[in-house]
Amino acid sequence: MQAQDCSNSTQFLLPLSSTPQNRQALRNRNVQRSDFTAKGSSDLTDGDFNETGHGLQENETRENGSRFETEETNGVAHFLEHMVFRGTSKRSGSDLDEEMENMGGELSGYTSRDESLYIAKVMAVDVPKALDILSDMLQNSTFDEKLIKDERNTIMDELLEHGCCCLVTTIAVSTDRQQHGCCCSVITDDSVPADAQQFHSEVIAQADDLIFIRLQETAFQHTPLGRTVLGPPKNIMLMTKKDIQDYLSTHYTAHRMVISASGSVKHDDIVEQVNKMFTKLSTNPITSTQLVEIEPAIFTVNQICKRDDDKPFAHFGIVFKGASWTDPDSIALLVMQTMLGSWDKATDVGTHKGSQLAQMVGIDELAEHVRAVTGYFKEIGLFGVYVAAKPDSLDDLASAIMQEISKLCYQVAEEDVIRAQNQLKYLLYKEQSTAVEIGRQLLCYGRRIPLAEFFARIDAVDVATVKRVANKFICDKDIAIAASGPVKLLPDYNWFRSRTSMLRY
Repeated sequence: MQAQDCSNSTQFLLPLSSTPQNRQALRNRNVQRSDFTAKGSSDLTDGDFNETGHGLQENETRENGSRFETEETNGVAHFLEHMVFRGTSKRSGSDLDEEMENMGGELSGYTSRDESLYIAKVMAVDVPKALDILSDMLQNSTFDEKLIKDERNTIMDELLEHGCCCLVTTIAVSTDRQQHGCCCSVITDDSVPADAQQFHSEVIAQADDLIFIRLQETAFQHTPLGRTVLGPPKNIMLMTKKDIQDYLSTHYTAHRMVISASGSVKHDDIVEQVNKMFTKLSTNPITSTQLVEIEPAIFTVNQICKRDDDKPFAHFGIVFKGASWTDPDSIALLVMQTMLGSWDKATDVGTHKGSQLAQMVGIDELAEHVRAVTGYFKEIGLFGVYVAAKPDSLDDLASAIMQEISKLCYQVAEEDVIRAQNQLKYLLYKEQSTAVEIGRQLLCYGRRIPLAEFFARIDAVDVATVKRVANKFICDKDIAIAASGPVKLLPDYNWFRSRTSMLRY
């Protein structure tokens, strides 16, 4: 399958997701730059080929996030991610840290609802060592009982800190993934940054993270995507070595893994090294598609508010049911998200941005910040807006948000679409060649999508497309709302729901 030049036409665009036949054809052909292959036990793409460069980013992505857990084992994927940094049969946890530090490299990982990632950044000369460390971590971790107990306490502290990242002037939580994938620090009133604006931003950012977690819990209530990544305290306290090993053998399988690399990389050399090192991966045949079909995510019509008038800011989000990764309308939703835009009081200079919503919020000082969001998963997605604001402006802010969202259904300016297209292209250009983005594309679409094709898909979104997609996902459609803080003046669900379409009398 040869790549098409799609910069001026959309008639030759491939499906966003590849078919089984396409994937098999790609596996059997000679590998070229940016192609997808699966030799031996792993998938790999070579990203940016740079013979004269010196750095390399390697990324291992797996389709095994928290959505593939059960109610009883919720939290095990995140627990496993912590434990693989704690030692193997060949290296202790300190050995892993010391080897990476001696190379001047970085080793990190994180778990989301639908994937787990392990990332190594090293100099080109140290690529074999980095691959050996990754393969050792993911195939030979010992899961020592004492270390499990220690990590259980660490994760319980992390749970407590996430629960306490509320908007108070004396405490906030700052998380930074470093040595063992997640290193947390607490900012108290004795260590508040001298810059009050910086502290203000950190506090709001932590509450934003929490409200977005609550949004997903609300929108996908009692379904896999509604479970938190960390898991409930009860599960963490009862987590055993067998739970971790069972999850590893079931979900850390060769056919659900992508190894991607970018930077100073020679594709054939890395394929050869991967084939030698990744030889003990599980061969469990179950696929993520089968698991999703067994327990799919279901969008829930719901509103959950946690009122606390002692907090200085109200945080709330409103989301509609959106598109999946491979839905053809997913690109149009990205354009619509960019059209709605964002505004942040702490970082944006001036109030006259391109987005009408950002202008209204900035000029009238309706919020500390506002941001349109999209979330994509295998079979479903989310589209909406979430904000942080002072309690006395919630009514006007809610009106502005719903006005701009509903306008996408019937009043769209061509210049707004063009502006959003250009901004989105720039963002994609920045991210396209990272190892993480390469791996994510292979998992989500089954193939690496050329930048020219992405640009062609974006250019194909015109005013008529925006209106059609908005009517499909927004006009008179159900919503989910999550809110916390001093939200007494926030309108209720019926008020928001009635404004998902143009009012007619």
